Amino acid sequence: CAWAGKRLPHVYEWQLAAQGTDGRRFPWGDEADEPGGRRRPKPEAGPGVPALPEVGAFSPAGDSVYGVSDLVGFVWQYTDEFRDDHTRTVLLKGSSLYAPMLSDAFPAVTQVGNWYFPQAPQVDRHGRMMLMDESYERAATLGFRCAADHANSPPAPYHYRDAALT
Repeated sequence: CAWAGKRLPHVYEWQLAAQGTDGRRFPWGDEADEPGGRRRPKPEAGPGVPALPEVGAFSPAGDSVYGVSDLVGFVWQYTDEFRDDHTRTVLLKGSSLYAPMLSDAFPAVTQVGNWYFPQAPQVDRHGRMMLMDESYERAATLGFRCAADHANSPPAPYHYRDAALT
């Protein structure tokens, strides 16, 4: 996002944008929605990644309390990375509409669910991806949003509740 003068959102910023302050399970509230219903696309299995729906195709029914669209069920969304001396990783939020095909030819064990990342439309769930080099992984199931700090607030990270104290 540096190309746009912005950055990846911190995981807590993504969480707040999706969940609000009332602890909802999904961006639109606590009521689950059928995949392919009014609020999110239906996950598809198969040998290839399906085409994404149009941006805003499930708006406003699938929007968060803050009016953010397309938070769950489209692509896994990068949040900022965690890095220490030995590890570089990101939390992926929002789930993907792609559920890779399970094969009955896999020799080790019976495959019960998605081998890549299980579906996670609930906003309190995530996938974790290890990054193996200095770049980010590219895949048709990964996406990102850019975030910017407000001109009159301190640079992130800070807790949104602290903003009321300044």
